[in-house]
Amino acid sequence: MARALTVQNAEINTASITIRTLQVEGRQVTMGVFRQLPVENIIDGNSLTLKGVGWGHVNYLMDDSYDYRCSDKTIHLVWQHGNELRRCYVHQTMKVPPFQFEKLPDNATTERLEHWAKRALESSEKQYYLDIVKRGEEERARWQAKRAVALGEYRREERWILARNALVAPLFDLPQLFIAV
Repeated sequence: MARALTVQNAEINTASITIRTLQVEGRQVTMGVFRQLPVENIIDGNSLTLKGVGWGHVNYLMDDSYDYRCSDKTIHLVWQHGNELRRCYVHQTMKVPPFQFEKLPDNATTERLEHWAKRALESSEKQYYLDIVKRGEEERARWQAKRAVALGEYRREERWILARNALVAPLFDLPQLFIAV
């Protein structure tokens, strides 16, 4: 059974917290100064490396028409590039899209080729139907080659996305930085 809150059993405690502020020459950075930071992605997409060192993230509403605040899935990152500060918008995870590829053409499906091969055996125009079967098999081979290339590109993109997600994960552990409004 819970005890009732009374003057006799209630007390007030003082707690301390740490607030990290972004400052320039001892003065807290304002929203206007934050907006002046050059926008550059911290991720080098070709080498999948970070171009600099992350300092922390800022909760920032971009403008009136952009109604999206930082969440646990995205951050506005402040980062250092050489002796300069930059900012960028980082998505925590990119999703791997499902693999999609055009369907095998009807004239190259197994059932269709079997149908034309059967017609070739039954017909006096055997060569005509055999040519149809041969064109269908060639079409299937071209389709399979294209699909293999597309699947290879998809796997390469999938590996890139997974590596990128692992690269940005530590950026989300950086502290929140407060700026003046």
